Amino acid sequence: MSVVASCGGTDLEIPEGIDAQAPGASSPPGAASVEAAWTLPSRHLVSAPVEAGGKVVVYTATKGRLSLTVVDPDTGRVVTRRPSSSSYVTPGVTMAVAARGDLVYHYRPAGRPQLARVEVYDVRRDRVVSRSAPAYFWSLPAGCRRPDGGPVCVSAGDSNPASVFRVSPRTGRLRLAVPHAGRGLDANLYDASDRIAYVRADRTLWQRSAPALFGGRSVSPAEGWDWRRQGPYLIGSFGSDERPRDGAWVKRPGHIARIDPQTGRTLWLRPGTAYCELDSMEPAARGPHRWFRCATSGRARATGDGSYDLSDWRTTITRFDPRTGEPLWITPPARWDAIYDGSTWVKLSDSLVAGRRGGALVTLDVTSGQVTKADPDAIGWCTQQRTSRDRDSAARPQTRIARGLAAPCRADGQPVDDPAFVDPVFGVRVADTFVWASTSGLRAVHVG
Repeated sequence: MSVVASCGGTDLEIPEGIDAQAPGASSPPGAASVEAAWTLPSRHLVSAPVEAGGKVVVYTATKGRLSLTVVDPDTGRVVTRRPSSSSYVTPGVTMAVAARGDLVYHYRPAGRPQLARVEVYDVRRDRVVSRSAPAYFWSLPAGCRRPDGGPVCVSAGDSNPASVFRVSPRTGRLRLAVPHAGRGLDANLYDASDRIAYVRADRTLWQRSAPALFGGRSVSPAEGWDWRRQGPYLIGSFGSDERPRDGAWVKRPGHIARIDPQTGRTLWLRPGTAYCELDSMEPAARGPHRWFRCATSGRARATGDGSYDLSDWRTTITRFDPRTGEPLWITPPARWDAIYDGSTWVKLSDSLVAGRRGGALVTLDVTSGQVTKADPDAIGWCTQQRTSRDRDSAARPQTRIARGLAAPCRADGQPVDDPAFVDPVFGVRVADTFVWASTSGLRAVHVG
């Protein structure tokens, strides 16, 4: 069963198991009263904060030097900063601190650009537990099976395709798990240049080329990728930008597919990408079993000043049933824009986001697809894109090592001091304090 609706806001019958939220419900998590606690000014945050050992841990960058920064959640005082590196991690990958209880895993510079060691640091006891031998790392430390628990794995090697190693927290030793799997993408997927490998535990379940996954289409991981794993669903996409000789960009919709994680078989294929040019619509609308794709097409003309006129681009936003790929609702093709230039939408609640369509400030209900005029006084979350240089990755001086930090704001883009509600998507709660990374630095509120 599938129902297609335009922006007119017709009622939808949502398939069982796709959205457990009751129609019209918009009660955000942690909607208790909040009171300002402290602010730690910094314009160089490059990750969202996490909790480890009773402290707040975040990546920061100052004058091109990446650091792992530990903060006292009660006072906002910096406890320590440890030198860190992004090594060979792909530009554009969101930096995320890998925490396991009291321990955090990060890369410590080892003397040459890109060369680093895995450092296992005990936050509660303020001591280094172990360090690995020097190596070149192609993905951030992350869970071998899932990102939020279990043993930590890395992909490392002198050349691509790298291999996957399991990190021993006690000794720092890298134990080979899967040889020649490639750089980490997401959801246990690795890119080995000419093929995609799905790795679970200590073995490769399957390997397929990117074109084979997408029905023979000419796609490549180098064109941008986005994968998401939730329950039985493994859904991902590759972009398909092209640049003709006349200097204009031609945008094509790209392709999105559902893959069987056990066999690598393609179950369905649709136009669009899992990662939208709108950037923060997906995390801002995150909820129980919600899946979106965006199909953008058009011609971006060079303006002569180094930028491009994107007025010809048109995007359709689709919420779809992950079982079949069929749409639950589709917006008509339109010029959708973020509120800020930095690809920012505003989260108004757990079912409403605000952005711009045709220059007008509008609200999109992610449950029904209905679009209405936005209230500029509504308060919610923004996300802001961050770009920072990492001198320890000097071969790529423009390396983007983070995006998607959270900041509270009104629907018209004006900042506010405190969030209207506490949302774990954008920050971390330690005891009765909620901490998030804002445009001006770390901010904290007491949660009543």
